[in-house]
Amino acid sequence: MKLIAHPLVRAVKFTGSTAAGRQVAGQAGAHLKKATFELGGSDPFVVLEDADMDLAVSKGYISRMLNSGQACINAKRFIIVDDVYDEFISKMKTHIAETCVMGDPNVKEVNLGPVVSQKQADKLRAQVKASEAEGCKVTKIDVNLEHMPKGGDTSCFYQPAVIENIVDGSTPTTDEFFGPVFSMFRVKSEADAITLANDTEWGLGAAVFSKDLDRAERVAK
Repeated sequence: MKLIAHPLVRAVKFTGSTAAGRQVAGQAGAHLKKATFELGGSDPFVVLEDADMDLAVSKGYISRMLNSGQACINAKRFIIVDDVYDEFISKMKTHIAETCVMGDPNVKEVNLGPVVSQKQADKLRAQVKASEAEGCKVTKIDVNLEHMPKGGDTSCFYQPAVIENIVDGSTPTTDEFFGPVFSMFRVKSEADAITLANDTEWGLGAAVFSKDLDRAERVAK
């Protein structure tokens, strides 16, 4: 905080939690410093009924799993129109199982490493457990584990999970999952998808999948 007050500091850029962001914003305001923030995200990934399913699945997988699911701008809420929900879910589960290699990130073949800390892994487990207790359906996906550390501490690794049947007001609707967890929301229509995508206090990124570019741009706006 003393650094923000220093006269040579002209502006502040902060990436992190909302709670820490409030403290930094307070200091920046007190010292009349320009400031920009990238805080929590609950980024919607909207799949409409005319989307290319294989493309949506492959891009959705990358967007959720990048950096072990620990990026503010990762896809966080998969919002899928009812007509293609079952197809998308089935293909995504298969894609995760066939694509994901979890283990030591120093190994070339590995594409899913541990989360950043034991604290974060424990938080993720608690969030998923709470979701299940609230009535959501949780499916752990069996993935390639041949490159997991042998005989070492694996407690910071988290097996990819898919959450379905999400209950209104449950943890997946209110929390940001910072790890390889796919929250799947079924909606009846494009209008419902837009409403749900906007039903969050967070901004950051979003994605819309449709073969109709004009439609996708309209929904995105």
